[in-house]
Amino acid sequence: MPKLVILTGKHQGQRMNLPERELTAGRDEGCELRLSGTEVSRRHTKLRVVGESVYVSDLGSRNGTLVNDVLIVGETLLQPGDVLRIGSMAFQLEQPKPKPAPKPIVKPRIPADGIVDVKLATEDSIASWLTDDEPEGGSGDTTIASKGAASSDTAVRPVMPGSNASTKKHFATVKEEAADIIRRHRESLQNR
Repeated sequence: MPKLVILTGKHQGQRMNLPERELTAGRDEGCELRLSGTEVSRRHTKLRVVGESVYVSDLGSRNGTLVNDVLIVGETLLQPGDVLRIGSMAFQLEQPKPKPAPKPIVKPRIPADGIVDVKLATEDSIASWLTDDEPEGGSGDTTIASKGAASSDTAVRPVMPGSNASTKKHFATVKEEAADIIRRHRESLQNR
């Protein structure tokens, strides 16, 4: 919902939500945006809100309606940051808050033998890899060999269906498993 920030008067700094419909501004009791002052006509300006867009038009007022200190003729689309003047009152169309860009997911490359060198994988890539429904290049669960396993290296090895997966830990969530993998990865780097 677009918002107008009041720039002048006793309500300076406050924000007004603009519902999706037509609103009139002026001194008249029937106006949705009631303004006082001798420079304001009874029915001064019309605001038409469509989605996030705000259109402004003057209703034949004596002093006119200004956008960025320019007298408007006909309906004008307000851009974020534009200043609307109705008599002595000034309003600014609020800038929409930018949405944060999604963080890219970096997956480690899985070689044909299914072994990924953990030294080359980052913590984020390990965690994001675990959240995938199916790893690239195959189907099946993936785990890191635990400390008690016979293998002395710290490689990620796929656990194939029907294989002995007794060394695989069971976690309640993927987050817990990722945290365990990252912890063990850090330990392996410290032991080198």
